[in-house]
Amino acid sequence: MLSNDRVRRDLINYLREFGVKNKFIAKKVDLSDVTISLFLSSQRDIAQDKLEKIDRLINGNHIFLSKN
Repeated sequence: MLSNDRVRRDLINYLREFGVKNKFIAKKVDLSDVTISLFLSSQRDIAQDKLEKIDRLINGNHIFLSKN
């Protein structure tokens, strides 16, 4: 089971390293950009299924990076 804190830390590092926008991540995991912003600032936690999608996205499952 993934923790919100670990995924948050990994996502912050990913955004900094690759210059990806919050809105891009939000769209790929079917969340609003406001939810991602609140998550990144530790004001909101995200459900486990969305944590798993974010984790797969930022840790190498590039199927989410298609233009669809």
